[in-house]
Amino acid sequence: PPSVDPQKVAGCAHGSLGQELLRAARFQTEFLDPPHTYVPWVTLDKKPIGENFSNISKLICAELDRLNNRGPPPPCKKIMA
Repeated sequence: PPSVDPQKVAGCAHGSLGQELLRAARFQTEFLDPPHTYVPWVTLDKKPIGENFSNISKLICAELDRLNNRGPPPPCKKIMA
């Protein structure tokens, strides 16, 4: 987003917090079940979507609908039609 200062992001990424977050992400990646076999490894509700990237918007909208219990959010209605 335009309100994000790129220098602050770079500072975080190269600083101690960025390194700590990277280690945490690496640790979580190593213990995925099932283990990831390619990148990007996208999960919804802790389940990999596989190589189903062409339907990712529909999958995300369906998951939001399931979690929301009030129907899909307005932007999803067109996607799910």
